[in-house]
Amino acid sequence: MQDQLVAAWKGVNNSALYFSTLRPSNGADQWAPPLPIPHAASSTGPSLASLDSEPRGSKVVYALWKGCDNNKLYLSTYDGNSWRLPAELRFANTDVNSTLVAYEGKIVVSWKQSGSENLYWMFLAADGSPLMEPHEIGWEGTSRLGPTLAVVDGTLCAAWKGMGEPADVRVSTWRGGN
Repeated sequence: MQDQLVAAWKGVNNSALYFSTLRPSNGADQWAPPLPIPHAASSTGPSLASLDSEPRGSKVVYALWKGCDNNKLYLSTYDGNSWRLPAELRFANTDVNSTLVAYEGKIVVSWKQSGSENLYWMFLAADGSPLMEPHEIGWEGTSRLGPTLAVVDGTLCAAWKGMGEPADVRVSTWRGGN
């Protein structure tokens, strides 16, 4: 998947997840008509991240979402032509939105554990398999909402609303390693 932007969202009046692509073409950039992500439904919107695929060196888009009628997390990939069947991430469950980001050739997922206020993260291999056990985010990693992830200058950053005042935003960083 080269030179392609992918957007995904939850349907307005239903739980289906949709996507569209934007492919640059001689200055006539237009979004493709929306299509459903096969076998994907959620009560929240999806999170997307892209990662270089081996051995071809092309990009693969990862989508992570909370189930529609359950607290399970699901992961699927898009290679520019089709979506893989969603896989349940059996190590996690959540009652709010979750997030993912590409970092050092791996996928990092983060979520608020269902039934608690604890936040977790872990690395996944390119095929979606866990590379480690889930870890709690920092000693103040609690929230009623899910975290968000970003990579800034090679540093993995997690941010979330704390349990205090409305402006209470917490940040945790992690740099390199296994």
